[in-house]
Amino acid sequence: MGRGGAYAGALRRRTVLTDGVVRAFMDDWHQHGAKALARLRETNVATYCKLMVLLVPRDLRVEHHVDPTKELSNEQLDSMIAHITERLEAKANEAKIINAESLPAPDADPPEDVEAELHPPKSKFKPYRPRRPRGQRRVRKVKLKPHVPDDV
Repeated sequence: MGRGGAYAGALRRRTVLTDGVVRAFMDDWHQHGAKALARLRETNVATYCKLMVLLVPRDLRVEHHVDPTKELSNEQLDSMIAHITERLEAKANEAKIINAESLPAPDADPPEDVEAELHPPKSKFKPYRPRRPRGQRRVRKVKLKPHVPDDV
């Protein structure tokens, strides 16, 4: 068996082991999770808080949004609705209606060379771009200025 086969076998064994551990953890959590979490909260508050923080995604944004219409009275809401309705009716009256006749489609098909220029066939392949070996970082190129001595 070649080296790739041994690597694939090790990867497969590791995946099976990981799946087994996760499955066992989930079974244990369903049986004892709530009690263990309550005991942790009572005995070690710092660890409990750290666990909660680690479970929250980093990019989670909590925003408190207050709906401004909840603070308005019914009279104010009726006034806003009437104002919006008037503005929409005014816009509808200003709209221009265009009457146009459709032209019949031309009978002749465009020449094939024109069609080929307008819609060239797409290639399935991307241009070759060599990849960096794993572990190598991109090196930024810097232009250096020539050193000029001060006494010249």
